Amino acid sequence: MPLLFVILATGALAQDPAFEAVPCPKGVRATRCGYVRVPEDRANPVRTIRLSVYVVENRSPGKAPDPVFFLAGGPGEHAAMSTVLAGLFDDRDFVTFDQRGVGRSQPALDCTGESAGSSPSLPGEKEAEEALRALEACGRRLRAAGIDLSAYNATESAADVEDIRRALGYGKINLVGGSYGTRLALEVMRRFPGALRAVVLDAVIPPQVDRPVETVRAVEEAFLGVMAACRADVWCQAAYPDLEQAHAEVYDRLSRQPLTVPYGRSTVQIDGDGFQSLVFLSLYSSLTIAELPSLVYALREGQTVALARSTVWRLLQNISGVITVGAFFAHECRGEMAYSSLEGLRAAYAEFPRWRGSLGRGPGVSSERGFAVCRAWGLTQPSGEENSPVKSDVPTLLLAGQFDPVTPPRWLELAAEGLSNAYALELPGQAHGAGLGSECGHSVIRAFLTDPSARPDAACAERLRLWFKVP
Repeated sequence: MPLLFVILATGALAQDPAFEAVPCPKGVRATRCGYVRVPEDRANPVRTIRLSVYVVENRSPGKAPDPVFFLAGGPGEHAAMSTVLAGLFDDRDFVTFDQRGVGRSQPALDCTGESAGSSPSLPGEKEAEEALRALEACGRRLRAAGIDLSAYNATESAADVEDIRRALGYGKINLVGGSYGTRLALEVMRRFPGALRAVVLDAVIPPQVDRPVETVRAVEEAFLGVMAACRADVWCQAAYPDLEQAHAEVYDRLSRQPLTVPYGRSTVQIDGDGFQSLVFLSLYSSLTIAELPSLVYALREGQTVALARSTVWRLLQNISGVITVGAFFAHECRGEMAYSSLEGLRAAYAEFPRWRGSLGRGPGVSSERGFAVCRAWGLTQPSGEENSPVKSDVPTLLLAGQFDPVTPPRWLELAAEGLSNAYALELPGQAHGAGLGSECGHSVIRAFLTDPSARPDAACAERLRLWFKVP
């Protein structure tokens, strides 16, 4: 065999990845923006894709040489909005990017065209079925465009992080991942440990957990935890003495007689399961958890104005469009759902039935319609070894909020099993993304990145608590 053929076959002449600078989009807080071209499938590199990269350069003379690489959640969350986090790391460069298939990366696995006619929130059975049909059509369109949907996974994304590091000319980097970003960060730790100085995992997803099934249990645990916290709080208990009964009454009433509520320029009907969806969304943040008892009582008394003024209702109307839905399913189908089963999911809802019609209604990780999307997209085979535990000695900080409904604090111990140099911290009174979402979390993260060899001072956590909104 000719020597040149051997060299080409082994990739020895492969070019280093390059950064192609472009003007930063309007409103993006970055000093450099551009693209890095990478193979779509590194095992069969016949097609390339472009990753949209955002750099916030720190121009102080004494800045640390090792930047923070922030890995956004979702999967499918647009990274441009994450550039606002650069201010938390004021002594080093900050880098983030739209993961493959997401946002401004090319191609984007965008399904908005097919789902334009579907209700974006609180779907009933009809809307959920319409959403499923739209996603099936989107998968057909993406495949017809020549996109290999099976290549949009954590294994390839981890290699993307390494290629971006090399393209920007950095040595060792610090990884900070939030939610799904922790899942990706762990994959980088598995495959490219030599590139890492330290890792922060905020709202950690252990790769070995059966997430479609365990998410149902986690939501129930968070809900019961909030109910117990209200009972234990003298002011909350006095104002809302029978909160769980009030919740049950609202659910039953709305199941019989749905409520019509203004939604933007239109209206939306909220039935019992729509109400449960609002409860679930409320569990994501300590701000919305604080309002949950007062919201339940207001709805029991028919005060719909309280819903329109609530933080969770405003949040609901502002979360559409921040996730590239096609990328969400491409990553989750082979990375999570292929390792789970419909039988296990059905058993979880049999044990915790109050979430079946909300968490389990629309296409998602913990829904039968989500599994149907994966079948329609041909993404039912597990993606490599992505669900095996990660073993690493890279210094790692793991954070969780006490009431997190989707990445519960009990997952901290599971994620840390193979991490020999890890510090784990549960933040009381907090919910999803507690590390980046609280001042205490910020201080702990900064201390850890300053000296990853020392356990960070977490005394601020002792002062954290949940403050319920009371009359």
